[in-house]
Amino acid sequence: MQSTLQEKFPSIPTGQHVNGEEAAVFGAAIYLATQKKWNPYFQELVVEDLPETASNEGDHAPLTKERLQRVKELFEELVERQKQHAAMIVARNELESYVFETKENLDELLKGAADEEVEGVREHFSSVVDWMDEVVEGEASAETFKEKMTEARKVLNEVKSTIKPKTKKTKSKLEL
Repeated sequence: MQSTLQEKFPSIPTGQHVNGEEAAVFGAAIYLATQKKWNPYFQELVVEDLPETASNEGDHAPLTKERLQRVKELFEELVERQKQHAAMIVARNELESYVFETKENLDELLKGAADEEVEGVREHFSSVVDWMDEVVEGEASAETFKEKMTEARKVLNEVKSTIKPKTKKTKSKLEL
């Protein structure tokens, strides 16, 4: 257990005695890490916010109710951040897939649209790709990626709505 703790939390010294409540919190964190649900925020939370439990004599004092409550709050904050991070990843992937698939099929999707309209859509989608390349993870929320998706769909649909459907020409009497 100690080697695992030291591996996952190198900035936190491990002692021979581990408080039961702390072990539970660290165990949950290790579980998240091994399940590929790890988020770098956790170590930040642990290092900055986990209450000290060691006394001057080197003994581990039990967590008080207040300290235990704070640890629970920190863990709940971790879980919430994990959910937000996962939602952001899903939204980013959905936007990325939509933009690249649409760009690949743009000529077919906008067949019959004016060249300048098609180029405008192409430029908009390229600007979305540039934005995604520049955005640093954690700077944009899932909601921001969803807004970009809505905007991209709107731009595409506005141009699609200007395309007049091709109608079958009826033969004139002269052609008969």
